[in-house]
Amino acid sequence: MVTVTERETEWDDEQQDWMLALALAEADECPGCHGRFSETTLPENDGRYLPDDPARCHRCTALAIGADQIRDRKSPQPQALFPRVKERG
Repeated sequence: MVTVTERETEWDDEQQDWMLALALAEADECPGCHGRFSETTLPENDGRYLPDDPARCHRCTALAIGADQIRDRKSPQPQALFPRVKERG
């Protein structure tokens, strides 16, 4: 007697298609600007992009200030401290 074991795939066809699409999108992503290499590296797009005004994340600003304050402390093991933020009441 021969026993045959069929294993169910971890992902169905639709899930596999989504994962393949994600892998292809990630492979085409610039690590610097997160744009699509297939678009942003075309010779005809030279000069197409202009820098815009920067945006400030105020929460990141508070975290950066907190990190600076931690570095300025004369505390033992300052590397064990991490900045936190709270919203003003």
